[in-house]
Amino acid sequence: MAVRVVVDSVRINLANETRVVLLKDAKIDRYLLIHIGEWESYAIVAELHGQKSPRPFTHDLMKTVIDRLGAKVTSILVHSLRDEVFFASLFISQGENEIEIDARPSDSIALAVRCDAPIYVEDAVFDQAGFKDSSSKEEEDEKLSVFRDFVNQLDF
Repeated sequence: MAVRVVVDSVRINLANETRVVLLKDAKIDRYLLIHIGEWESYAIVAELHGQKSPRPFTHDLMKTVIDRLGAKVTSILVHSLRDEVFFASLFISQGENEIEIDARPSDSIALAVRCDAPIYVEDAVFDQAGFKDSSSKEEEDEKLSVFRDFVNQLDF
């Protein structure tokens, strides 16, 4: 089953310049951390903050092409995690046709925020790599503690 998520934040680890997007379950305090590239992080943050570039980014171009073809991004789905790599699908509808396209999660998220399309994550992916924000030490196991420490060292 897929769970709807929202982009909680995009963060940068200043020590090594790695970037992550933090997705939050729309219903409960459960999170998923996905490493992304520099350009994808900028594309997501720029759109979330309403910053427009004088020239279109690749994701802006993709949105324009999809719109001009009379299609619509209906959703994205982060569906699996293999060998520490996340996999996603982009769903586009054009008339009666729905098309599923293999895509990187970072590109999918950057496009979804431009198209106001819902973002989903499979429960199995949350089970593999997600973590909960728990204030109770009894509920926090070693894996969650490692993720919490990592997230807390990142800057916005």
